[in-house]
Amino acid sequence: MSYEFSREAFSAVLPELAVQHADQWVELGCEGNLSPDYARMQQYATLGILIVYTVRLEGVLVGNCTMYLQHSTHTREMQATEDTLYLAPEHRRPRLVKRFVEYMEADLLQKGVRRVTIKVRLTNKAARVFQAFGYKPRALELTKELE
Repeated sequence: MSYEFSREAFSAVLPELAVQHADQWVELGCEGNLSPDYARMQQYATLGILIVYTVRLEGVLVGNCTMYLQHSTHTREMQATEDTLYLAPEHRRPRLVKRFVEYMEADLLQKGVRRVTIKVRLTNKAARVFQAFGYKPRALELTKELE
């Protein structure tokens, strides 16, 4: 088995991404109806501020990560913020996750990114994995649904 990592055009990978987004939504037990604004995401990709990284095995998409790029108004440095990061359950191996993250970090560094932010739900055990890769807790994100 040889996994391939790449950066792919959003429009080219969208049909496969939509399937993985739905799988991730169910797996995380998210509330509400999943309704991604793919048209807006395509606009962001066209502007170069949305990047899609993929993991494929024999051409089949088994994982993806969508990152948004922006300049910090505080430090004026380029930073990337993860929107989604997903590997199909049968492909979740620490070494594969590490290689995927290293691939993304190397590509982002070449783009001038100096800080990467990855959000992990409190119910997800992935925080320990990312801490082992050098990511540090930096803030507590609070959410409130307004009615």
